Amino acid sequence: METKQLYFQIYLSFLIPDYESPCGIFIHYKGKFLQAVKKGEIIGLPFVAKMYEDGNYFCYIQETEKKQWVEWFRVNRFKYKVEFEKLFKPLNERSVDKAKYISYALKKIDVTGALEKREEVVPAAQNIFREMVHDPLIDWFFTASFEKENKEHTARVTYLFILFREFFPELVEHSQFNSLILSSIIHELRGSPFSLENKVASVATLDYLTKKKIVLPSVIVQLIRQHDELADGSGNPSKLKEDQIPEEVRVFSVLDHFDHYRSCIGGVTNKVKIKSALDQLEKKVECFDPGVMIYFKKFVEGIVFR
Repeated sequence: METKQLYFQIYLSFLIPDYESPCGIFIHYKGKFLQAVKKGEIIGLPFVAKMYEDGNYFCYIQETEKKQWVEWFRVNRFKYKVEFEKLFKPLNERSVDKAKYISYALKKIDVTGALEKREEVVPAAQNIFREMVHDPLIDWFFTASFEKENKEHTARVTYLFILFREFFPELVEHSQFNSLILSSIIHELRGSPFSLENKVASVATLDYLTKKKIVLPSVIVQLIRQHDELADGSGNPSKLKEDQIPEEVRVFSVLDHFDHYRSCIGGVTNKVKIKSALDQLEKKVECFDPGVMIYFKKFVEGIVFR
């Protein structure tokens, strides 16, 4: 029986704690759907809180029970006019991959009280991340076969970038923000490590897009092309220097290299890995925008990797 024909995805925020559930509520765990709340049971606050704590922002309902949920939402949740069909997202392979991608990043990266306005910034960043992952422009990314480590890297660096920009909005113009987020999600499409081992990530990605005949806005293609450029002119493919590289790309470059450095360090604590990655950036300080580095050092003091 095809699960994609049986379940719909809804946001946890649509539920009302301490109300009776009109039908079963399910979670998706290791490829299976498990019933978390039965019909007629109270939607417990501990259940909702634990889901949020674990970085899970969706639950699932059976397609055959959608009508009951529409009526429940109409009576209990939404007193104003709502297009109820838009509350439910049909579950398919792409939806599951997106949910995993989102959950991975939000579970992996946490923010401490060392950064001001944490309570305000983090929820906003999470919402932006979720919204951009669901942009139809990159739907293909979530059904294509890429190495797990590459997808996890893009999830981490994209969420880091959104957090960084939300804490320091003066560093990236709003007009470029969404385009850079989308380019970040798909910036490293290496495919086969054997056939692409001599190519930098940006070139490999552009080759993949050309081969698969994937058409993207020119601004996103340009951002992908430039993301391996370095401030000292030693980057690829065009050897651009300093102000020749757009500011938003210079911001992304610091975050991208930091995550690569941190990921290569094993067997030590989170604090040591972050310090070692920062040390690596400092050793190549000429490659990065010094102004961005000042902000980044403040930012990383409040970041924890789980």
